[in-house]
Amino acid sequence: MVFRMTDAKKEGFGKTKVGLIVCAVLVFSLAFSNVWFFLETENLQNQVNVLEADKNKLQSQVSNLEMDKSHLESQVNDLETDKSNLESEKTNLQTEINSLNEEIASLESQILNLTEITNMEKSVVWVDNETLIYQTNAFKTWQTFYANYPGLLLVRVQKIPEPDYAETGTLEIEVEVTSKPYISRQGTLHLSPGTGEYYYTSTALIPVADLTFPVSLQITVRNPSSETVRLAVTITYVY
Repeated sequence: MVFRMTDAKKEGFGKTKVGLIVCAVLVFSLAFSNVWFFLETENLQNQVNVLEADKNKLQSQVSNLEMDKSHLESQVNDLETDKSNLESEKTNLQTEINSLNEEIASLESQILNLTEITNMEKSVVWVDNETLIYQTNAFKTWQTFYANYPGLLLVRVQKIPEPDYAETGTLEIEVEVTSKPYISRQGTLHLSPGTGEYYYTSTALIPVADLTFPVSLQITVRNPSSETVRLAVTITYVY
């Protein structure tokens, strides 16, 4: 009976020892788990901190990029405005160039015109071979011919002979040019027998200068002779 109780105690002590060992293992396992959990938590926290720092850094970069974007958009708008202004200036300059080209063309035309006038290369026919019958002391006056520049007045008078009648002698025809109150010039044409175009033909050359231009002229052709004649008159102004 004593033997059995001793064996029972030994058996109970063994179980207790095993339980303590198991508890020690469990405590060690829990302690290790807690250390591992702590270390893992700290590691994760470090990663979270790193990620937060990266996030903040990226947000800062995004903010900087947004600011750069706004700045670039502002520059683009400024450049678009400058482009529009330059296009407008270009259009205005082209308009000015076209206007200046027109003025240049006009001035060149005026220079050419004045050169021709200086060289007396221009002329205008005021009366073109007008035929009239002049009684004794009869006359005709052509009025209001405008001269814009100094020049030379040509009054060409031709006597038209009657058919089948031999003309002889010299016919005197008076020519008068007036421009009140500036000038009054008179001359006498002597129409003598000739040949061809110059048959009884003479031309009065009257300079028109030293006046305030433009000026209006009146030209009178008079027949002071004692006979009735038929005359062809041409009046030309050369300037």
